[in-house]
Amino acid sequence: MTPGDISVCIVSWNVQADLARCLASLFEDPQACAAEVIVVDNASTDSTLQLLARDYPQVALLANDTNRGFAAASNQALRCATGRYLLLLNPDTLVPSGALAELVTAADAHPAAGIIGPKLPQPRWLAAVLLPRLSDDQGGYLPQHPPRPAAARLPV
Repeated sequence: MTPGDISVCIVSWNVQADLARCLASLFEDPQACAAEVIVVDNASTDSTLQLLARDYPQVALLANDTNRGFAAASNQALRCATGRYLLLLNPDTLVPSGALAELVTAADAHPAAGIIGPKLPQPRWLAAVLLPRLSDDQGGYLPQHPPRPAAARLPV
């Protein structure tokens, strides 16, 4: 995995403890350090912003003044993301070592796939969706109705 391969997008709202565990699991993997990580915080009243400033200065933070909701905050992160692939990651998940590299390898091997959902070996492990970067003429990143390829199971 190389820099620019993947942007990890996380939406946060009053989940400081979960987010701390999620980011710790993510950055324990040396390969994951090449990933762009973006957190959109929806006006948390806990210590999320302090955690990010103190422990994760490498994370790009978008701090909203109000809770804009999951979809709007996800779109904020996706608009800022620069990776070839976009990973929507829930803040209460743990990322096993090597998982991001495996997702990139799987996506590269299956360029016709529109979405890749990793297998969850345990609850709370990598509940996420990997999307290839798409754009439309209006400057959007995810089309309203992407074309649907034939359903297929990718090898694990």
